[in-house]
Amino acid sequence: MTISLSELGLNKYEERVYLTLIEEGISSAKNISDITGIPYGKVYEVMNNLSSKGFLVILPSKPMKFQAVSPKEAVLNAKKNMQEKLEKLEGRMVKELEPVFAKTKKFLEPKSLFWMINGRANVNNKIEELIKKSKYPCFSFTLKTNLNECISRDKKRKKEKRIGPDRIKDVFNLVMRFDYGKIIDTNNKTPAKIIKEIISYLPQAN
Repeated sequence: MTISLSELGLNKYEERVYLTLIEEGISSAKNISDITGIPYGKVYEVMNNLSSKGFLVILPSKPMKFQAVSPKEAVLNAKKNMQEKLEKLEGRMVKELEPVFAKTKKFLEPKSLFWMINGRANVNNKIEELIKKSKYPCFSFTLKTNLNECISRDKKRKKEKRIGPDRIKDVFNLVMRFDYGKIIDTNNKTPAKIIKEIISYLPQAN
């Protein structure tokens, strides 16, 4: 296998048992212990854990036997378990930590007009936060152009201020992931034309 089932919430013993059941089909605890090397007394604990996580079913037989559920069903069950855990954690975090964060933030919020924010999600969240706090209507625009235009503009700068095609590409790929509000294509447009286009999207005064 190229993936680790620990990503689905299984420990090493549970992963070993589930993969063995996939290969063996229906099997007893004794047989699983012999194949995996897991102590016989420990196997039942592992089986019960896998059953509660939705990775196997316990068959009503004597001696007790076990059967793996299909990988597709196991993944669905793991997703459901993870979602339930996240929802519980979300409730606790919001209830216990949000009041502390809100109180502390009042003292830590930058007074400057500028922020240094990394990550697309963080940028979007900050914009939404500012819009919600605003007492006036807000309109968002993202200005974009193509890579060749960016390189062309860089070449027109003074030699000591140029950053070069490679760095232009890096910045371009990073910026292209960000889009918020109305997208304005600035390719082959003068600043005056760009401003005029932006204004055209704003409500006109009566």
